[in-house]
Parts: sequence; structure tokens; C-alpha cells
Amino acid sequence: MQKKLVIGLAVATALTSAPAAFAQDWNGFYIGVNTGVGLLTATGPNGNMDGDIGQEGGNVTTTGWGAVGGIGAGVNMVLGAAFLGVEADINWTNLHAEYDLAANNIAYIDNYLFKADWNWYSTARVRMGVTVDRGLFFVTGGAAFVNVDYAGCYYDDCTPADQDYRWSGMQVGLVVGAGGELALSDHASLKLEYLHIGLPSTDPVMSVYNTQYDLPGQAIFTSSANILRVGLNWNH
Repeated sequence: MQKKLVIGLAVATALTSAPAAFAQDWNGFYIGVNTGVGLLTATGPNGNMDGDIGQEGGNVTTTGWGAVGGIGAGVNMVLGAAFLGVEADINWTNLHAEYDLAANNIAYIDNYLFKADWNWYSTARVRMGVTVDRGLFFVTGGAAFVNVDYAGCYYDDCTPADQDYRWSGMQVGLVVGAGGELALSDHASLKLEYLHIGLPSTDPVMSVYNTQYDLPGQAIFTSSANILRVGLNWNH
């Protein structure tokens, strides 16, 4: 009996002396870092100038994985159990996809390669959702700005001299996603987020080869990416 009483007193002492749980305040400004992976899907020319070989329209679609990482900032406004906020970020990426058309018996010439690269991307988004104790859950959407390189090449090294089609520059698209955050302390939270970024088709790009020889031929490129990333945010 005495032993049970001692154990009970020890447990009670431990519970009453434990520090109070922190109260997370999701209101206000925050900054953060993120890293993750992405799957790039790209569509481009199949190497046939007349577009009658391979998939419809003379195009092929290919996919490839890459890494992402960046920084961001935003602000939240809590409205009862709900919240509304805005967030912007800028990120480096090595997302890359390519398709060796000759190896897959699509190109009518040897060694034709289509490739696509995302060099960096930035988003400006609205976030809205709910707060539950130490958690925050949201959906998000807005604009995406992506620096891309597309090329159709006659040889695997794809040097500028071998490029039949080329489009390079920044495209503006749409981004949607969802995610959640878990408060680690009064001022830090761990974030898990999924984003889908879709880009519009490029304007038609004339073939360098066909221009030289006065033949018809043009290409249209498009791409999108599914990105999963984790991050750490600091607020106030």
C-alpha cells in the first residue's frame, strides 16, 4: 500500500511539474525553406518533319524525375477555426525528361532526341483551410512562373549545332495543391505539401533544318510537373 502511494505521488508530481503545452498562433508573417522531388511530364516533336510518324501530331510524351529546393514567405489570417493566407516562393530545380526516339523506333532518322528541362520555378498562391490544435491543413492555388528549355536534337549530346527545334524562356502557368503543417514550437512548423504545375503550349517553333531547306515543319512544346516537398517555416 505504501509503495503504491509513493508511485502515485511521483506520477502526480511529474504531471503537475511538466511544462504547459505551447499554444501555436498561426496568425502573421512567416518565412521558410523547402526541399523535395518532382515528376516532369513533357511533350515535344518526334523528329518527323511532316508529323505522320509516331504519336498523333508528330509528338511524343516523356517523363523524368528531379529534385527541387527553395525559399518562401507568406502571411496568415486566422478566422476562428479557419484561415486565409498568401504565399510566394522561388525554387531551384533540375527536373529533366528526355526521349530517345530512334531507340524506341519512332523517329525516321537515327539518333533523334527530345528533351525538356525546368531550371527554376516560382509560385504566388492563395492558401485557405482550417487549424486543428497544433495542425494546419490547406488547399492552395495561383500562378506559376517557370524557366524552361525544350529541344529536339539530331544527336544524343544535343549541342546547339545539332538542335533541330529549340524553345527557351519563362512560361506562366497555373499551380494547385494541398498540404498541412504541424507546429513544432511557438515559432516553428513542419510542412508537407503537394503541388501540380501546368504550363501552356508554346507558340509553334519552326524547324532549323526545314528553314534551311525550305521545307514545312514546326513543333509545339508543353509540360507539367507534380511536386512533393517538405519544409520548415518560422513565424513571427
